[in-house]
Amino acid sequence: MSHTLAIVWDRPHLLAVAGSPSGGPQRVDMQGVCKVDVEPELTDAEAAEKLLSEVRAAGLLDGASSLVAVVPRDRAAFRVVDAPPMPEGELPNVARLQFSTQLAAAAESYAVDFVPTKTDAGHRLAVVGVPNALVALMRSVAERAGVPLGGVYLSSGCLAALAPDDAAGLVVVGPSEAETLVLDGGQVANSTGRRHDRGDSARDIVVDSELRKLRLSAGDGPVYVLGPWVSDADAKSHLPEVHSDLGVGPPSYAAVGAIADPASAGRWNFAAPREPAPPVNHRKTLFIGAGVAAAALIGLFAFSLWEQVSDLDADIDRYRRQIADSEAFLKEKGDTRKRAKELSAYLDRRPPVDVVLRDVINAMPDRERLLFADFDVYRRSAGDVATVKGTVYGKDRRDLERFAGRLDESGYPATATAITAADDRPGFAVKQELELPVRKSVLKSAATTSNDSEAADGNA
Repeated sequence: MSHTLAIVWDRPHLLAVAGSPSGGPQRVDMQGVCKVDVEPELTDAEAAEKLLSEVRAAGLLDGASSLVAVVPRDRAAFRVVDAPPMPEGELPNVARLQFSTQLAAAAESYAVDFVPTKTDAGHRLAVVGVPNALVALMRSVAERAGVPLGGVYLSSGCLAALAPDDAAGLVVVGPSEAETLVLDGGQVANSTGRRHDRGDSARDIVVDSELRKLRLSAGDGPVYVLGPWVSDADAKSHLPEVHSDLGVGPPSYAAVGAIADPASAGRWNFAAPREPAPPVNHRKTLFIGAGVAAAALIGLFAFSLWEQVSDLDADIDRYRRQIADSEAFLKEKGDTRKRAKELSAYLDRRPPVDVVLRDVINAMPDRERLLFADFDVYRRSAGDVATVKGTVYGKDRRDLERFAGRLDESGYPATATAITAADDRPGFAVKQELELPVRKSVLKSAATTSNDSEAADGNA
């Protein structure tokens, strides 16, 4: 019986699962599981060869009709962008442009795919990019395995395939990793992935933190924890039955989702991303029409207009050039300017980064004792909630705790990870990750301040 081979590429822990969709509680009839830990010094090609060697030895390639690869959420770049009303064939170009702008990287180095949803104002695009090198590696793995590549999926799409129908949010927790999904009618509106220390205490902190953040975006909808650990009375446990050798966690459940429901799991498919619609070529039709008209005129008046044939040919050529020039002008000038203005209007509605940055700087103590790195401000898909994100480095724990208290007083309630040693920043002893949901009242105040400043500059 043929089956699908799902590979989760999450170095240094690689996972291969063989199975086929099932209507039973387990969702998948398992053929086998193969877990491989690869050494850090191995190249990706060497790690892939080691995985394939183990997969062959386990017999998982026998009868495999398709190979799907799953990319973990924290190995991909995820952006939510808005686009004005436009034909769906133009959305891929807009998605790539916005992705490249927000990521500050060349879109050509990424395989970019997106999931569109329509809104009252146009389109909302969940845009995801993974490095082209990783997609090329998965193609090579499928080729060396002798199995057709069915797709390269994002783990968030695979996990959403296992979510209950009424879920507004989903937290998937493993021994050392977690993934959080904001769901809207079964669609992934946003997602995040993070790593955490092993142990019950660290895992419980992550579950509680992710559930608090989910409620800011998911509202009053049901929130589920995909896994056996639920410490929050308002969350529901959703524990699919899986093969005993598979275990729990985002990689394991993502592999199950990729096999059980490939249509839903493959909503982002980096092996075959959405492409722009081919342009409609009107030139050929115009040429044929002009030629037919010219031939009819020549045939009708041939007996008296033989001496004008050369002039008519010259006129036809001139008309053709004029048609081509007009089409080029309309395409390159009119349409481009219109889209640029529409996109500019949308970009003007971004969170007030300068005002939020000023508030965060004012809340900071002595710069020699505290550093806020990787500062970013973005909106989640819920619409009116902005989030400040970054890493804070301090001389000791008190610096971080005082900073978090001052932020809360300024209208930025901090959601922080556990305080850990700052091994990556000389001169600082401790660090922690911060996410600061900006209250709606702060955004309105910031917008009013910004407008008053602009009016004062104009009067001056």
